[in-house]
Amino acid sequence: MTIHENALNTVKDAICSQIFNNFYYNDDVKGNFIVGALSESDMTILGTKSSVVLMSKESLETHKISHPDIGIDDYKKLPEIIECGEVYPTSNRRYILLKVEGRTYRAALKVTQDSSEVYILSLIYQTDEKAEKEIRKKFERIR
Repeated sequence: MTIHENALNTVKDAICSQIFNNFYYNDDVKGNFIVGALSESDMTILGTKSSVVLMSKESLETHKISHPDIGIDDYKKLPEIIECGEVYPTSNRRYILLKVEGRTYRAALKVTQDSSEVYILSLIYQTDEKAEKEIRKKFERIR
């Protein structure tokens, strides 16, 4: 098993654990949670020095209010969405990930200016038709 596969399995275990449940539900828990592991090739594609993808508690709380249809079980799919999703660069170190799993998920990703960190900004459902029009036809797929 490669280092990347070990890291990915660790992230999947963590996001399916009580630790993530506490991060998701407990308002007193602050900071960031690792929601994805990047391979060396993905690090190169995204132009980052980081092998992990983070989600901040701040972003999660804001997103839970604006997208109440996305629940904890959807967030638990982030490691797979990050690992296998289609990748489209949109603007200024931001990327869209699309993953179809019975329904289409659209995740927004940001690489910091100094390339040291990668964050999930949002996760939403999107119809395949809307994904086709707003992402696939508008931006060039890089993975």
